[in-house]
Amino acid sequence: MPRYPRLAPAGRSTLALALLAGVGFLTTGFATGRSGFVTSPYRAERLTAITAALSNLEGDYVLAAGDSHILRWHARTFCGLPLVNAGIDGATSEDLGNLLASLDLHRPPRAVIVTIGTNDTFRKRAASPEQAARRFDAGLDRVLGDLARRTSRIVLNAPPSIDKNGSADFWAEAIRPIGTAAEAACLKTRSCRFLAPFGPGTALAADGIHLRDYDTAYARIEGPACATIRGEPAALANASP
Repeated sequence: MPRYPRLAPAGRSTLALALLAGVGFLTTGFATGRSGFVTSPYRAERLTAITAALSNLEGDYVLAAGDSHILRWHARTFCGLPLVNAGIDGATSEDLGNLLASLDLHRPPRAVIVTIGTNDTFRKRAASPEQAARRFDAGLDRVLGDLARRTSRIVLNAPPSIDKNGSADFWAEAIRPIGTAAEAACLKTRSCRFLAPFGPGTALAADGIHLRDYDTAYARIEGPACATIRGEPAALANASP
């Protein structure tokens, strides 16, 4: 896969402000396969930025992948290792699977941290909470299967709750079964650790979807996540052998 130039800082800042369910994600999808994908300008720019960050690495690193709950996490390092942010605004579990298939991870990450699921609950994508959960489960199976072949450690986070009074465009009641499905899938995946950084009391932004403070939320899981990344046996008790 060719190496792409970095985005200018102004471009990255603009992208980070895009809405989680941006128009490009409603109308444009990834192509399957590692060599290319059908793209909106936003997705092309994100793939460019992620590919550039990966190409500049030397040594171990952690990959963070998912939707805007990852993208809005501004950490540069995690557990003493460089952190590459592969968050995509508006991504569903299916989108994430297609993104991962498009990434050349010639240098495998020490671990991958995943937060996904919110956009699977978008009402224009799913006719009911049950359908949203089923679509998520199918997409996540592909994500975890891919990652299990490309890294030895996976940290899978439950998605945060949705304020149904603040955002009527999402099936807020689907978040709980999605979290349950994520935990079950992680239990079946080798070296996967399921965590819940966005527990009760986590402050949501005015849109009812995003968090006010992602850095604080992810700091809550640093202890168990780092134990998993270091490969401590007790930290992997919930992973299948």
